[in-house]
Amino acid sequence: MTAQGQRRPSPILLILLAFFVLAAAYSVVVPLGEGPDEAPHFTVIRYIVQHRHLPSTAEEHEAFQPPLYYLLGAGLTSWADYTGYTIKANADYSLEPGRPHNLLLHTSEESWPYRGWALAWHVLRLFSVLCGVLTVWAVYALGREAFPAQPAAALLMAGITAFSPGFLFLSAMVNNDNLATAISACLLWQSARVIRGRHEGWRIAGLGIGLGLGVLSKANVGLTAVPIGAALAYAAWRREGSLSGTLKRVLGWGVMTAGLALAVCGWWLWHNYQTHGDPTGWSFILQTNALREGPLTPAVLWWLAKGLFTSFWMRWQGLALPGWLYALLLALCLTAAAGWVRLAVRRQYIPPETWAILLMLALQCLAVLAALLQWTATVLGTDQARLVYPALPAIALFLAKGLLAWVPARRQDIAAGALVTAFAIFGLAALIAVVAPVFAPPAPISAEELPADAVRQSVMFQGGEPPVTIELVAYRLRRPAVRAGDWVVVELFWRARGKIASDIWLSMSLAQDVNHPLVVKDGSPSAGRDTTDRWPANVILPAEHWLRVPEHAAPGEYTLWLGLHPFGSWDWLTPAPSPDPYRLPLTTIRVAQ
Repeated sequence: MTAQGQRRPSPILLILLAFFVLAAAYSVVVPLGEGPDEAPHFTVIRYIVQHRHLPSTAEEHEAFQPPLYYLLGAGLTSWADYTGYTIKANADYSLEPGRPHNLLLHTSEESWPYRGWALAWHVLRLFSVLCGVLTVWAVYALGREAFPAQPAAALLMAGITAFSPGFLFLSAMVNNDNLATAISACLLWQSARVIRGRHEGWRIAGLGIGLGLGVLSKANVGLTAVPIGAALAYAAWRREGSLSGTLKRVLGWGVMTAGLALAVCGWWLWHNYQTHGDPTGWSFILQTNALREGPLTPAVLWWLAKGLFTSFWMRWQGLALPGWLYALLLALCLTAAAGWVRLAVRRQYIPPETWAILLMLALQCLAVLAALLQWTATVLGTDQARLVYPALPAIALFLAKGLLAWVPARRQDIAAGALVTAFAIFGLAALIAVVAPVFAPPAPISAEELPADAVRQSVMFQGGEPPVTIELVAYRLRRPAVRAGDWVVVELFWRARGKIASDIWLSMSLAQDVNHPLVVKDGSPSAGRDTTDRWPANVILPAEHWLRVPEHAAPGEYTLWLGLHPFGSWDWLTPAPSPDPYRLPLTTIRVAQ
């Protein structure tokens, strides 16, 4: 209570509110479709809304996934108009430094105020954010069950979970991992309550129903059956006190839990058996994923560990933290590990229930790790921390308890508050300094800022419906002579003469005969940074284009041709001045031997 007799805001509520605001900010800053597998997750929901039934795997790539997230998403957006949505791949996408890292092109259809399919997408992202809120709450509640006399540990667990940039980023995306993670965390929390003696019949039934819902959200939630079983066994032993009584009690609870779980998700397992020949759909999954060839060598395991660590804190496509920050976070994790050693050396009394909860979480970690290793031995691309999110509460507990082991008990509340604040600043800084710049549009320049060696052009491209005028102000060629296999790098400087309402694309080709090009690139005139319907009027926008000369290119001189056309149409804008009515011969490139 304050001096005025008013109750102070609960720290966990402040954490939940801050997480919601920050995750919602991530969902606004990151363009639609740029999250892990986000576009195919979205199109499954769109399919359900439009057709009123689940898609087949021939119709949607992610249709093999359990359907709960998609069904809930379809219910939330059943009112939305999904027509007009088109995936526009970014031809300039690259992981090379300084080049565009956005997988897709994003038009003004995604701009505020949101409408149609874009509005539905943002509603779905908010649904994912709410799943993240539930995860953070469940992690906190689990911490209170594990360490009831140490609330600082529970708060720090929640803060580490909530403000890790990797978790914030995924929580802001349309992805079934968000619902699966929330359900897993809730199941672990309730299993901890069972260990604490709260094993009412309705709670045991809730574990079974929750496990079934978890399997309907993502298959790896089924691994939570291992810690649930351990919790039931401990609670039965503490209640009955004899081996025979324990076995009977475990059998009864186990039948109830498994039976209810199967009652909830059994129809989906049967659907997979009827469709793919096995309850898990494993045979189809193997057909649609790139399979690994060879064993799990030390190099593969190092790749996996490195990828899990970096993606836990944040790494996705072109999004990555600075190397020194990963090193600092590794030092933080090692400090937590050393804290656990310190706790073991001090041999403080730990209640049996706490030991049981720690053992339950250790079993969850082992189950998740074993499943991940099996998955890694089977397919490629498994170095993503979201695949171990069913063990996220255990990871948060490891870090929080280990770090607080270095702090005297009387100061742990202050230390936890300081660390939570630091993590919140970390999450915000990652959004501002790492995420936002990757998806930022090209910065305009003035005519005076054009490079001194740029060739002035002032070629007007006109046409389209409604009519548009785009000026090529200048260009700069990095190297006029290249070899087969090299990159032609040309910087173009564009200016929209008035507001452009349509998405105009640039066709860039290298050819000795314009009708028989050696290589063609078709994409955004701004080299994947933005689309023309989002360009500001009457400002110069630089764009660095890369065009690779094929290995089979014969030596000789080639013309670099430019042409502009509306997306989905070959009604060329007319360049003037130009000897060709549809394309501009910009310059000559010499391919040497």
